Amino acid sequence: SGGNPNATYSFGAGYFNQEGIQLAQNFTRYSAKATADVKIGKYLKIGESFLLSRVERNVQSEDFANAGAGSAQNAPFFQPYTADGKYNPTNVTTTGGAQAQNFLWSADPEIGYTEMKSNNVLGSLYAEFEPIKGLKYKPSLGLDYNEATGLFYQNAVDFSGIGSPRTAIMVNEQPKESTLTLSHTLTYDKTFGKSKITALIGYEQTSYLLRRLRVQGNGLFNPPLGLAGGSASFGSAETADHWNIQGKLARIFYSYDNRYLITATVREDKSSRFSSANNSGTFPSFSLGWRLSEEKFMQKSKLFNDLKIRA
Repeated sequence: SGGNPNATYSFGAGYFNQEGIQLAQNFTRYSAKATADVKIGKYLKIGESFLLSRVERNVQSEDFANAGAGSAQNAPFFQPYTADGKYNPTNVTTTGGAQAQNFLWSADPEIGYTEMKSNNVLGSLYAEFEPIKGLKYKPSLGLDYNEATGLFYQNAVDFSGIGSPRTAIMVNEQPKESTLTLSHTLTYDKTFGKSKITALIGYEQTSYLLRRLRVQGNGLFNPPLGLAGGSASFGSAETADHWNIQGKLARIFYSYDNRYLITATVREDKSSRFSSANNSGTFPSFSLGWRLSEEKFMQKSKLFNDLKIRA
């Protein structure tokens, strides 16, 4: 980080890795962030902030769910491996009819896994223009973009060892979503004598878009490849979502001697997720405040350093 009276900047990067307490669990995150603020001339200031991140995560598949509790219920004499080092199946011969499940076999990534990877971009740009003292116009643009890949894989394994392997399955789901926010605010702040007034008008629009593609293959011809396309049966589906929210805001705040406070606000919101006859609403509000801690009879109070009543 660094800067001078007219510009500041910072950059940071991070790495985090954690192994799960149980098998088939881990979490890894890579991140980088950059910010900058620059003053141009006497009246203009611009800035940006961007955060890039990638997350890689493995979670327990269905066969390994509740493995801690399940292992505690296993027959104590059950061996997870055979004498030649292979995984031991669970049948009457190996368990003697007792309850047992080979969770080590279930946790092997060659047998099955659930894997999630995501890339995220979170960024914003803004400008602030102050043509006269106290009057500021600020437009800003924000983006939250995320794309991910989720994989579920199960190999054709015969856990019981009786010649009935399960079906080899591959599921690949890829969602992409973005949220774009545009806002404009105009603020005027003025102090005269013991009075202070702040007025604000603003406009904001948010647009959200989601597209999700899912493919699934059952009966994989070559399970180790992990490709849903090479399967006896194949299915796909696609979903999408898109909506917009638009908001307008006006607010005025007045205070006298930092003791008596008045705020009036009105906001109008409109959403595309409702019908045109019911997609907007207006929400006014009004408040009065009294900061007792600024009164003379509270100046010597050691119990409160800031006490305000607001209705």
